[in-house]
Amino acid sequence: MTTQQKLGINPKLISIITGKEFSEVESNPGIELLPGKYAQGIAKYMLTSEDYSEDLNDQECKYKLKCTQCGHIDYYDVGRIAYDIKDRSKKKLNSTQDTGEKEFSDPLDMQFGGYFRCNHCNSGGPWKIPSHTLRELKVEIMSSFLAASFKLEALNQSKVIYGKMVSEDGYYYTWLTDYEEHYLNKLSQNPINALIWNRLGNSYFRAGRSDLAAVAYEQAIRHDSKQMESHYSLGHILLDNGDREAGIVHLRLTLMTAHTYPYLDPADMRDMLAETLIMLIEEIENNEQLAEWLPLREEIEAYSGGAFNSSQISEISEIVLDLDTEDITSLYPLAEMYMGKWNEKLLTKKRSVRLNKVVVHSKKKKPTKKSKHKKASKK
Repeated sequence: MTTQQKLGINPKLISIITGKEFSEVESNPGIELLPGKYAQGIAKYMLTSEDYSEDLNDQECKYKLKCTQCGHIDYYDVGRIAYDIKDRSKKKLNSTQDTGEKEFSDPLDMQFGGYFRCNHCNSGGPWKIPSHTLRELKVEIMSSFLAASFKLEALNQSKVIYGKMVSEDGYYYTWLTDYEEHYLNKLSQNPINALIWNRLGNSYFRAGRSDLAAVAYEQAIRHDSKQMESHYSLGHILLDNGDREAGIVHLRLTLMTAHTYPYLDPADMRDMLAETLIMLIEEIENNEQLAEWLPLREEIEAYSGGAFNSSQISEISEIVLDLDTEDITSLYPLAEMYMGKWNEKLLTKKRSVRLNKVVVHSKKKKPTKKSKHKKASKK
């Protein structure tokens, strides 16, 4: 299997970023055509890293599908399956007599969160679901439902969620490539919209395509250097892929851009900042180094080009940081210092007690082989 087949890439993504006509871009582009500073290195890591291969094998949810563009039949990792029980009675099955296959009518009552493209023609679909695959999917859904009903431990391993997956603007999709196409169409009309680039990056990231996510996040930052969520996610990806220096740069920028970022609920912003601090703490050798990494007022104001309103930010260098990375709430007081005006919008009962000096006894975790941090924002 070629590199392109292992890591399918939508040529429209490259067309929009490079400004080339779609017809000028290879129909089955390889990773060497991925634009940006980081994506090619991340893709190579994904293809060669044992850690990534082990994670991929743990997450695989492969089923046989037929590409309607070229007729090729193969197994694909469909990712998380969403099944809307409430709408199930409204759906009907259509039978395709000449092929012996069955497929759901539009809209389907199943959705698939994995990102994959045809191993033969690189199309993103649409796909037909053979009858035996349909039976396998029904068994998976029923097994998950029974596990949930009886609160079995197997539920934790389930690939099925109940409900609908929709985009941030309410778009209902069946395959993740539909979601991708929805946002690429928007970007083809407005390629400098940093927020849409961020949302596209989030969809790639959730599907395990860190290389494509990095492309989208870099574009978001290119068009808006204060795109906080993209700095956070890109920093996360870079750390996980072994680029410690670049990862720390973007995590610091997450802290520096929070006070001007208008697209997050304040409570979600605080969680994201606390997760950022946890990732930084896991990279340090001592507390003094963390104090050196944390941005102070002068640096924040120089980057943002405006005043930074936090009465306690100047005290960070005096804080004795000895924090419990297993308790995200222990990071809240420090996270709130970087929120600026958004801190005041936190409900009083949600705001942490503010101290002139924070002294917490150390419970730093032993570094893991590969950190995995839950994204805190609404995606």
